[in-house]
Amino acid sequence: MQYSWIRDWGEAKRLVRSLKGTFKSDLFRKSFQKGSRRYPFESLVIHDNKRFYGVLTCRYIRNTVAPGVHHVWHVGDVDTAVGTKGYGRMLVQEFIKKHGSRFYLWCWDDVATRFWIHMAFTLGLSIRPVGTTPWNTPTVLIG
Repeated sequence: MQYSWIRDWGEAKRLVRSLKGTFKSDLFRKSFQKGSRRYPFESLVIHDNKRFYGVLTCRYIRNTVAPGVHHVWHVGDVDTAVGTKGYGRMLVQEFIKKHGSRFYLWCWDDVATRFWIHMAFTLGLSIRPVGTTPWNTPTVLIG
């Protein structure tokens, strides 16, 4: 298994396309379509040079992101390939290994909220709501 940390959206897109990556979520599928634009981020792609398994995007926020939360990593999106299982956890563990176990994120929907509650619990990390997203879904702080 190979973990590729990539700082350029175009490079990440080329890698996923070269591996014929197929995402489970519509959000990621749309973000990898032609003409899509993304925020500046770092991405982690799991693959084996033949097959795509998953991707996580993150960025470092150097200002206040929520009351009492300053200068912290923000996980943007996590998705795994169709037909895979368990790679979401591998992505999160690799992120924690590189950037630490304190980060915040926007939960895009109930599925994402349940995933992060499960991840925090299984990894022994605290999770607490620190606000809401512009779409009225939870913003949480982990760690």
